[in-house]
Amino acid sequence: MLQISNARVVGIDNEQRLQRQGETLLRMQDLTRNILSDMRNANDSSEGMSRSRVEQVIDQMDLLLDAVESEVG
Repeated sequence: MLQISNARVVGIDNEQRLQRQGETLLRMQDLTRNILSDMRNANDSSEGMSRSRVEQVIDQMDLLLDAVESEVG
């Protein structure tokens, strides 16, 4: 009986871990799309990117790196 309970707990833990990983991957995907969009827009613009926009992109890249590092361990 204890073995069955432990298996259920392990199954729930694995399911929760997989759900968190999926959410992290979706967040990483959104951040990557935003960064690429910003870079493409800056590339198309004759003015380039303002300093504040560059700082926002850097912040997005920091968030992306944090998400990757949290999954890698």
